[in-house]
Amino acid sequence: MRPPEAAGLAATQDRIGAIAAGIVGRAQEQGSLRPDLTTEDLAFVIWSQSRINQATRDVAPRAWRRHLHLMVDGFRAEHARPQPEPPLTGEQAYRAMVGLNGTCTAQCPPR
Repeated sequence: MRPPEAAGLAATQDRIGAIAAGIVGRAQEQGSLRPDLTTEDLAFVIWSQSRINQATRDVAPRAWRRHLHLMVDGFRAEHARPQPEPPLTGEQAYRAMVGLNGTCTAQCPPR
């Protein structure tokens, strides 16, 4: 999917990202959120949840809640284990999001 080209959209996205980074940072400082979680990881939770919701809404409209709780439970600091891959950078996450419609590959426009 390509985010719509709208006045102020980039500034709004930056503001949301800053708010999310603040929440993640505070939870990590408190010791309740695993230290390697990034805001880009949260984007994948949102993307995966939207697909789960889409797939189950007519069959089990509340099924998304179970999957969200399973993922969020894995974010707890006491569950942290070394990950096999590093997190995506902000630029990689953006390029992945823009590339979801299949029209963008390694040459996605920069953010």
